[in-house]
Amino acid sequence: MSIRNTSWILLAMVMWTACGVAQAADDGVWGPYTPIGVKGNTLEMLKHRITLDPTGLPAQIYIKADPADLPLERRGEKVADAELVPLGRGPQLRTPLRLAATIAGQEHTAAATAPQRATSTGKGEVACTAQLKLGSLGVELVTRYDCDGAMVCRMTLNGNGSEVQSLELVMDLAGLVDTAYPGLPAGAQPGQIAFADLSAAVPAGDGVVWDSSVKGPNAPKSPFAPYLYFGSGDRGWTWLCDSEQGWELDPKAPALLLERDQAGQATFKARFITRPVKLSGKRTYEFALLTHPAQPRPKGIRTAEWLAFPAGQTVAPAQFDGRGQTTLAAREKLKALVRAAGGKTDNVLLGGLTAGALESLGSAIEMTGPACADILSAEKDGAGLYPISLFRALAAPRAVPVRVRPNVHQVVSAGDTPAVGRNFLGRALLHDAAVDLAGLELPDHFARVANELAEFGLFEDDETEVIPYWRTRGIVQYGEAFDAAGGFELTEENPYARVHTTVYRRPVRESGKVVGYKALIVVVNESDRPVRERLILPDPQRIFGGPNLLQGLDAAQHLDFTRIHALSKAVGWEYNDWDYSHLVGSWVKWKALQNLEDNGSVQENSAKGRAGEIYGPLFIRPHDFVLLYGYGRLP
Repeated sequence: MSIRNTSWILLAMVMWTACGVAQAADDGVWGPYTPIGVKGNTLEMLKHRITLDPTGLPAQIYIKADPADLPLERRGEKVADAELVPLGRGPQLRTPLRLAATIAGQEHTAAATAPQRATSTGKGEVACTAQLKLGSLGVELVTRYDCDGAMVCRMTLNGNGSEVQSLELVMDLAGLVDTAYPGLPAGAQPGQIAFADLSAAVPAGDGVVWDSSVKGPNAPKSPFAPYLYFGSGDRGWTWLCDSEQGWELDPKAPALLLERDQAGQATFKARFITRPVKLSGKRTYEFALLTHPAQPRPKGIRTAEWLAFPAGQTVAPAQFDGRGQTTLAAREKLKALVRAAGGKTDNVLLGGLTAGALESLGSAIEMTGPACADILSAEKDGAGLYPISLFRALAAPRAVPVRVRPNVHQVVSAGDTPAVGRNFLGRALLHDAAVDLAGLELPDHFARVANELAEFGLFEDDETEVIPYWRTRGIVQYGEAFDAAGGFELTEENPYARVHTTVYRRPVRESGKVVGYKALIVVVNESDRPVRERLILPDPQRIFGGPNLLQGLDAAQHLDFTRIHALSKAVGWEYNDWDYSHLVGSWVKWKALQNLEDNGSVQENSAKGRAGEIYGPLFIRPHDFVLLYGYGRLP
């Protein structure tokens, strides 16, 4: 069956309402994936390496680093795991996944009485079965691993009447966890949900930092959560569970939570039982964990995002339990459909509020409607309706082209505030995603930005490094560090908390040899007020390979005074105020960062004895951005 047939549309409409977990038509691989390699207790996949515990659960999930994931200087080198973890690569677990329970007041951890053994293997999936003992409970755990790194589990408890106070799956994570997104209610429309309630940010601090408790008049009666993305903008996981049948939940206790210890290390818990219950007989649970990104970044991904976005039939996630989440059943149905179409995903365009969960089964993700795309007015624009953390959860860390298609052209007319469309551009650049320029109010106004991105080399993926805003601490900083507890701050909240910076780097070559690096620094002001502060580069070597060498004169050379200069000569003035040598004299010989849009300069300021470089003040309008350029040479 061709996925391009009209029957695809009908089948897509039917499959999203299906219940249960369907078996795939065969065990073949699909898309860019390769057959799973099995060596002992290790599963080798295209993007992941999973080491199995005797329970059949992962003892380790290793996300392989692509060259594009690494600093330019380290590409082609062997990079230690300790350096990969902050990038969202390498080993992702501090301890093996485990099942834990409190039974008759005693805490227990599941142990294998009959260690996992392969019950079926195929090119695209491997399944194993293990018999476990969890206190007085017997547990059969059947775990299937797909070639995209997905883990699908069927857990069957065998109770003997003992009272169980708690039962949970525990996942001790390595690396940053600053994002948790449980999806939005079905039919959610822009502006219907309060800005704060849309946040996908995990607060700083220790203890329980996020949980699935939902408050408000439309909150579900049960704390059961069928869908959750958690992790960071670099990597993360999607939790899927289609039914709360068999769950024993205290209405006041969350089913899912994230907690953090005092060292900043995060743990995810899925709690199947949160209230005392006497278990007798068998009870079965089915759930899945999908690891993102699911594949390496394809070559030419930025070109595809900005210039040649894939066409195809848009598939939205399933509607489930009154919410608009992707379900495990939907994933299985789509996987079977893709396999039946010969393993091709090039015509499956993913959309909706939880499209990222299905990244391995589509060719691209398009953010539309309430997925941080539709606005209501010039005042209720993208930055006013959708927190940046929600954009991050939807756009990253996927390894397929991601584009936001706004409706600005339908709401704002040409000549109105330009910040509405510019905010979409700034947000996309912060997340290494793209914007459908046709959705902006006057696309040709943004031609200069697109041209500057092309001239910088942004679309040449092989030699472009991205340092996203959640990883620029210690590299670039807008304004002085804010210390709310210091007693000297004039405001209770950081006035620059909604100013974000992402850095793009490329090599500078002479005779084919890398002699330094050039950088594009994207600074976005998400706040409702203009900001004016200094831009601090604590470590210019990390950005430019050495000190920034660009001067105001370099930027001025891009300015064109020829017409006004010719006019002044024509009227006979001997001393020409618009002569190039007068305009770009000694006053532009200071070090600077160049504004790529208007070729203006942001002058270096005194570092006042501190390490690094300081520029500005830099003024940014509300919901707007600036593109700054500099370059350096290696020592």
